[in-house]
Amino acid sequence: MKLPYKNILPSILCISLIGIDLMWTRQTGMMAVQTIPDWFYDFRLPRVLAALFAGISLSVAGLALQSLFRNPLAGPFLTGITPGASFAIGILLLAFPAGISSPFWQQVGLTGAGMVGGIGVLLLQLLISRKTGGMFTLLLTGVLLSYLLGAGVEIMQNIAGAEQVRSFVMWGMGNFDRVQISQLYWFAPISILSFFWILLNRFKLNAWLPGEMYAQNAGVNAHQLKFSMIVVTGILAGATTAICGPIGFVGLAAPHLAKMLYRSNDHGTILLPTAIWGACLCLFADIVAHNLYTDLTLNVNAICAIIGAPVVLAVVLRNKIQ
Repeated sequence: MKLPYKNILPSILCISLIGIDLMWTRQTGMMAVQTIPDWFYDFRLPRVLAALFAGISLSVAGLALQSLFRNPLAGPFLTGITPGASFAIGILLLAFPAGISSPFWQQVGLTGAGMVGGIGVLLLQLLISRKTGGMFTLLLTGVLLSYLLGAGVEIMQNIAGAEQVRSFVMWGMGNFDRVQISQLYWFAPISILSFFWILLNRFKLNAWLPGEMYAQNAGVNAHQLKFSMIVVTGILAGATTAICGPIGFVGLAAPHLAKMLYRSNDHGTILLPTAIWGACLCLFADIVAHNLYTDLTLNVNAICAIIGAPVVLAVVLRNKIQ
C-alpha cells in the first residue's frame, strides 16, 4: 500500500476533526485539557470514536461493493444492505416487548441481526446482478428493496407496543450519541481487521475490475472472492448499523472522493484515502449535528445524506450513466 504525499492533507483534516469533535462544546467553545469533565470519557470519547470507526467501516465496505459489482453507484445504503440490517434489527427490537435483559446479549443480538440482514440482502443483490447487467439495476433494486423492507418495519411498528416503537425510533435516527465505550471493544477490531482483510485482497480486487474472466485467468478464485467480500461488507455495514443506526451515503461518497483525488482505481492506492475520507465525513457530520444549533442536536444520517447526495449526482454526470 502506497503512502504518498496526497495522504497528508486528508490525514491532517481527519486529525483536526477528531480534535474539534472531542474538545469543542457549543456552550463554552474549546475545552482546556486541564478542565476535562467526568462526562468526557463516558459520552464524548465513545461518540467521537464511534464516528471515526463508522466512517472507516462504511467507506471501506462501499469501496469493496463498488469493485465487487463494478458499479460506481454501489454502496451499503443504496444496495439495500443498511435497510436490510435495519429490518432485521427492527424484528429483534420489536419482537421482545420486555427487551433483552442482559446488555451483552442485547448487543450480540443487535449486531448478529444487522449482519444477517445485511448479508442476506447483499446475496440477493448479487443474484440479481448476475441475471441483469444494466448500470441502474443495482440502484433500482436497492431502492425497491428499501421500500419493501421499510414497509415491513412500518407494519411491525403498527402492531408493536409504544415502548417497542420508541426504542426502535430512537435507534433508527442514526447518530453516535448512544454508543458506549464497551461497544467499541468489539466494533473497533471489526473495523480494523476488515480493513486489513480487504488490503490483503487488493490485488484480487484489481484483477476483478476488468471482468470475471480476466480475474480467473489471473488465478483468482472468483467464488471465494465474492463470498469473502459479501461476508466482510455485510459484517462492516451490519455492525455499524447495529450500534449507530442507519447512516447513509458515506460508503458511496468516500470511495469517489479518493478516486477523484488520486485518479486511480488501484485498491492499494485508494483504500487508505477512502477510509480517511469516510472518517472525515462522519466526524464532520457529528460536529455539525452537535454545534449548528445551541439547543438542538440534528440527525447525523440527514447531514450525511446532504453531503452524499451531490456526490451521487456528480458520479452520474461524470460517468454519463444512462
